[in-house]
Amino acid sequence: MITKEAFDWVYKDPFTAASCLIARLMNDMTTHKFEQERGHVASTIECYVKQYSVSKQQAYDEFNKQIVNAWNEINQGFLVPTSMPILILIRVLNLTRVVDIIYKENDEYTHVGKVMKDNIASLLIDLFEQERGHVASAIECYVKQYSVSKQQAYDEFNKQIANAWKDINQGFLRPTSMPVPILTGVLNLTRVVDIIYKENDEYTHVGKVMKDNIASLLIDPVPV
Repeated sequence: MITKEAFDWVYKDPFTAASCLIARLMNDMTTHKFEQERGHVASTIECYVKQYSVSKQQAYDEFNKQIVNAWNEINQGFLVPTSMPILILIRVLNLTRVVDIIYKENDEYTHVGKVMKDNIASLLIDLFEQERGHVASAIECYVKQYSVSKQQAYDEFNKQIANAWKDINQGFLRPTSMPVPILTGVLNLTRVVDIIYKENDEYTHVGKVMKDNIASLLIDPVPV
């Protein structure tokens, strides 16, 4: 249940203000030409150009900077302690992601094109893996882009995974302003992923590895 405190937070916190800024600027940057042709009121682009006597390109550059800063504000919202339920933060984040997809290159809301169709298809239609007609995975993309075998792709990805583990280990060895519980949460999530996908897809096809780990964590008595 959403409390009054949560509604007050939505209207006052920089986190939601950043989301609104991204939506407003990205919408105006991709739609203002079409809206001007239809005789709409001036957008933020025209207002900024007139107020500061700059070119439209300079207005675009400034707004892109503000969008980057707003994304930094949203990212910070997940890193600092807050009394708000995480589900509220995620809702704001997901809405901002949708806006980013819709207005990243074109106005995919007014003129639905390939980007929007592909995203809707991947979300609602393409439900199965490769043998059932799913979209290409990172393996297929790498093989096609670099003209290598699947084994070479696997070898390269394993190298990248090993390097990523080194980065995580280094994160615990060097000084940081981030609370250790945040680092530990990321580490534990990565450990879970490692267990699930180390040998097989234990998420889709639960086998002995997953069952044994769940049993040892939640069922089996802890030795004293």
